[in-house]
Amino acid sequence: MEASHAAFAAPAPTVSPVTPAVGYLFLMFREYQDNSVIVAHYNYTGKLTGNKYRNGLKPEAIVFLVICLLIVLENAVVLVAIWKNKKFHLPMYYLLGNLTLSDLLAGFTYMVNLVTSGANTLRLTPVLWFLREGGVFITLAASVISLLAIAIERHVTMVRMKPYQGAKRGRMFGLIGASWVVAALLGVLPIAGWNCMGGLEGCSTVLPLYAKSYLLFCVSVFIGILLAIVVLYARIFRIVKSNTQRLGGGRRHRLRRATQGRGPQVAEVPGAAEDGHHCAGRLHRLLAAALLAPARRRLLPARRVQRALQGRLLPGRGHRQLPAQPHHLHAHQQGHAPRYHPAAVPALPVD
Repeated sequence: MEASHAAFAAPAPTVSPVTPAVGYLFLMFREYQDNSVIVAHYNYTGKLTGNKYRNGLKPEAIVFLVICLLIVLENAVVLVAIWKNKKFHLPMYYLLGNLTLSDLLAGFTYMVNLVTSGANTLRLTPVLWFLREGGVFITLAASVISLLAIAIERHVTMVRMKPYQGAKRGRMFGLIGASWVVAALLGVLPIAGWNCMGGLEGCSTVLPLYAKSYLLFCVSVFIGILLAIVVLYARIFRIVKSNTQRLGGGRRHRLRRATQGRGPQVAEVPGAAEDGHHCAGRLHRLLAAALLAPARRRLLPARRVQRALQGRLLPGRGHRQLPAQPHHLHAHQQGHAPRYHPAAVPALPVD
């Protein structure tokens, strides 16, 4: 009887052993949904001693809300301008648009942080708390890394000395994608396990669920990014300065060569004696013609009178009888010819 009962008895269910990793995940998931964890951490850091988490929004929180709203609106206007203006649809404006978008999201996430802070903080679960703080970290990190991406792109452009082209579009998208990936990794590290849940002694007093080591790591990363930006812009300044000096030296060298090239030409002018005397002779003849022009104009009426006398024309009443040869024409008969060459005198108008 007992043997038959033992034969038909159902086998006992086998329980699969729980690995430590799976058990840790279950424990972490259960703690992420427990609101008492928030209260315990805030109480341990001494944040529950005052009335900050018992009333609504403080006046300073309202001021920060207004500032964040202005930041969001300003960046939204910039994004709309970039989107509607076809002139800004170039690779060089992609990083600027990414920086504007990250600043807009940073202002929005900080507004959400302010609204859910205060008394609303104690109503949050750890997973919601990590999402609230992680959103701020991600957007701020994206904004800072976008500044680094802009500095990298400008440095590459100055080194290669090439303007923005369509081939740079892939590099722009690569920098934008890398900035958001790095920012997301920094933001999700606490919710992935780098926190102080289960170890209150390692919690930060500013952010009670964040580990001190994580905050120190983030601060180190941000300082490193800012130092890299400073180094890149310093190198850009050196490149621009060296190029300016090189261009200035090239201009001075060309000016020196041009001056040296003109030197022999200037030195050869005094040596051209024959051409100089020829030009001086022409100048003297022109001056003589200009000085003798009034006298010649005065001589022309006398010649008319001489031709009139030779044609047996009598002078009118009140005029003297002129001799056959005017006195100013005797100089030609005596051999005193004028010193200027007649062919050199230009044709003058006859009165």
